[in-house]
Amino acid sequence: MNRQFISKFLQLGGIPVIGACVLAFACVGWGFAGVAGATTLTALTISGTAQEGKTLTANPGTPGPATDTFDPPTYQWLLCPPAASCANGPTGATLALTSAEVGDTIEVTETVNDNAAGATPPNPAVSTSTPTSVVLPPAPTPLRGSHRCSDRRCKAGR
Repeated sequence: MNRQFISKFLQLGGIPVIGACVLAFACVGWGFAGVAGATTLTALTISGTAQEGKTLTANPGTPGPATDTFDPPTYQWLLCPPAASCANGPTGATLALTSAEVGDTIEVTETVNDNAAGATPPNPAVSTSTPTSVVLPPAPTPLRGSHRCSDRRCKAGR
């Protein structure tokens, strides 16, 4: 059967098509090689403890469609002080927390570019994590050896 004479609707990947070839499809021989669909990105997450001196890590989302190839993801950390707009922070997959972030919440944005010919918007795909809890100051260091006990209960071992 010649492709020019196919006139009924074909249902492929949820997209109705007239004929055997349209721009969203790659025609190979008498069949189809695949569908170039919208670029998707599942939600990324943040792991680690939101505390000064600790490191947070961006756990990437999964880009799609699965048949496409993607550039490595890029990350932009967002520093969100209370009662103010978030500001861009460092880039990269990890963020070492300092005293400057204490009191802020942290978010991270992941961007992935779909390299497939005919990839449809949104491309690149962007996903933003949910915010962390408020970044805490470092845990207090217990005093050792400098504590003097003058109380009777302390001397008695109670």
